[in-house]
Amino acid sequence: MTGLASATPDSGRRSGSAQAWFVFALIVVVIVGVVVIGGKDDGKPYDLDSAGVSGYKGMRLTLERLGAHIDRIDATDVGGPATAHANAVFVPVADGAPHELVRRLERFARSGGVVVLGSETRASSGAIGASGSSGVDIVGEPRGRCDIGRLTGSGVVDPVGVEPIEVPDGSRSCYGSGLEALVTSRLVGSGDWVTFASPELFTNDAIRPRTEEIDDPPGPMPDNVVVLARMLLRIDRPRVAVVTSGIRASVLQGDQSLVELIPIGVKLGIWQVFCAVALYAWWRARRLGRVVAEAQPVPIAGSELVAAVGNLMERREDPGHAADLLRGETRRALTERLGVPRGTDARTLALLVAARTGRDADAVRATLAERPVDSDDALLDVAAQLESIRQEVFGV
Repeated sequence: MTGLASATPDSGRRSGSAQAWFVFALIVVVIVGVVVIGGKDDGKPYDLDSAGVSGYKGMRLTLERLGAHIDRIDATDVGGPATAHANAVFVPVADGAPHELVRRLERFARSGGVVVLGSETRASSGAIGASGSSGVDIVGEPRGRCDIGRLTGSGVVDPVGVEPIEVPDGSRSCYGSGLEALVTSRLVGSGDWVTFASPELFTNDAIRPRTEEIDDPPGPMPDNVVVLARMLLRIDRPRVAVVTSGIRASVLQGDQSLVELIPIGVKLGIWQVFCAVALYAWWRARRLGRVVAEAQPVPIAGSELVAAVGNLMERREDPGHAADLLRGETRRALTERLGVPRGTDARTLALLVAARTGRDADAVRATLAERPVDSDDALLDVAAQLESIRQEVFGV
């Protein structure tokens, strides 16, 4: 028994150390997973520096290689010094653009500039956020009915699953039927106003080459970015202002669910935490060895408890203490019966008892509190008097 007792603390310490190392290892795994996988996130949609599937880095590099100078501006900068030397303004996500911005863009076009919108300005546009990925089945969209001269000779584009937009009266169109198309163009003053069906047409995933390793079936590189470049770049070494902030568009709000807005790294991190907690709970709940029977406490009957307490008090040989216990219990019962506070002093309580029973108040007070008890006979006498007073007050 002594050997077992001495070994128990050591085993407990070893078990606690193992648990601490296990928890530490789980935390390290979760942190590393979130950092490594979270670092591969696609980034902000339509970001000019994002190399993710929904980023615009490929489009930006293509325009710069064609001689364009790219300026990043806020929506409030349109029509100001930031666009004074720009030949074109590109608004990737125009859905949600305020009326004041639309008026400033129209003034820019009337002065001879080119305005290219990645989506319609009306909030009801159904093309925004319709897809976001080309998928494995590549669909080549030919020019169809096309009366935009700048797109003569352009090849097929990848529509990335977006719906075409309606062609307004007096506008030209391409990549559609003439009533609906992926791109429309109209003259505004001496400038041009171009609208595309969706900003998804120019993401890194939409403009990449179609290879056998990734795509089924493989195919040539679509002309999405070529179409954008032809509509956006009209002169040699143009200066293009790209609106990268200041427009609160539905593509980043109501069109996507909460789960879709959570980055993939955070999702995987949450799953890792869940798996770690489940594994830890399983590890803590496992049982090694047989079930050990636990000794149950021995129930003691109420009468035996009273008798045991009485025996202890009898062995103590302190009748005064026993009398105090009896008096205290009697006073509590009398205060409840007479409707007075429990802290009522013995003199007041004696007067109330005397008024109800006709007993002498001094004798009642002596029985309830003052009469000394130094022997078993005196204890028995006090107990009898207390019981008599209780019976008279309670009318038993």
